[in-house]
Amino acid sequence: MCELSAGELEARMRNVNHDDFRKIVGGVWQRQGWNTSIIANDIHVKCVKSGPDGDTVKAIQCHRHAIENPVNKTHVEAHTELAARSDIDKIIIVTTSEFTEGARRKAQSLGIQLMDSTAFARTIKENEADDFVIALTEPTLREVSLGRVLRRGLRKILPGN
Repeated sequence: MCELSAGELEARMRNVNHDDFRKIVGGVWQRQGWNTSIIANDIHVKCVKSGPDGDTVKAIQCHRHAIENPVNKTHVEAHTELAARSDIDKIIIVTTSEFTEGARRKAQSLGIQLMDSTAFARTIKENEADDFVIALTEPTLREVSLGRVLRRGLRKILPGN
C-alpha cells in the first residue's frame, strides 16, 4: 500500500469535491469498525456501531474548506438542531481547514467534537486509511491523457514551451 505523508493527505483532501470528501470520511470511520452511510441531507456521514447496550450513532458533518477559510461559529451553529436530536449520540465536524476560536467555543457548548485537517490526517494515518484518500484523489487514466494532450497543445501555441 502506498502511504502519504500527513501534509500530502491534507493537500489532497482540500482538492477533492465535497462528495468525495464525505466518502473519505466515511471510509476512515468504516476502517475503525463503524457501519457508515453517506447521506445527502442534514447528516453527511452516519456511523453506527452495535454494542451490548444497543446502537451508538455518530453524525459526522464534513466541511471541505481551503486552509485560509476556517470553519467559524456560524458553521457550527448550523448544527444546533442536529445536536438536540435524541437519536444521535455524538456529532463530529471534520474539516480540511481549521476552526476559529468562536467555532471551538460554540462546539464545546453544544457537545460537538471538532477535527481539523491535522487531526483528521493523523486519524487517517493511525487507521492505515491512506488508500481511501489515494483511491479518490489519484488522477484517472483519462485525466492523465487529457493533461498530456493539453500540454502538447500548449507547446504548439506557446513557442519555447
